[in-house]
Amino acid sequence: MQATVTIAGTLTANPLTVYSQSGPGGQGGNGGAGGPGQQAGNGGNGATCDCTGNGGGSGGDGGMGGVGGAAGNGGNGANAAGNVLIRVPDAADVAKVTHTTAPAPPGAAGQPGPGGPGGAGGTGGVAGKNNAGGGHGGSGGPGATGSQGQPGTVSGTQALITVTAI
Repeated sequence: MQATVTIAGTLTANPLTVYSQSGPGGQGGNGGAGGPGQQAGNGGNGATCDCTGNGGGSGGDGGMGGVGGAAGNGGNGANAAGNVLIRVPDAADVAKVTHTTAPAPPGAAGQPGPGGPGGAGGTGGVAGKNNAGGGHGGSGGPGATGSQGQPGTVSGTQALITVTAI
């Protein structure tokens, strides 16, 4: 496929500059946030009897937050779909047309997702006769950040520009 530009009248621009670049690669998608950690179990209740009973059990610590989602990879640059032919009125006008091209750059990687929040600690068990209740569990730590995506690796090829007299 080729695009043709024909200048039928007098070419007064000197120079007439033509630039071509195909489409750059798209940026990768961002990773999603990790899920929250699980809430911990509650501590057992202390025993109550006609004797000294037992203290309540401690609540468990919350679960770690989920790992964030991985970042998406960047897209590769697109190749030009065709070349460009520029037709000018006279052979002397060919020298007036300058052209430059550039390859299309690959896309950048997305951002990794954040880790999820830690789960809540469990509640301590109820006190037994003449004993204290169990302590509450601690919150779980946040999850790790997701892995980094990779940028695109391939640049797109540019169009070939040709200038000729009509």
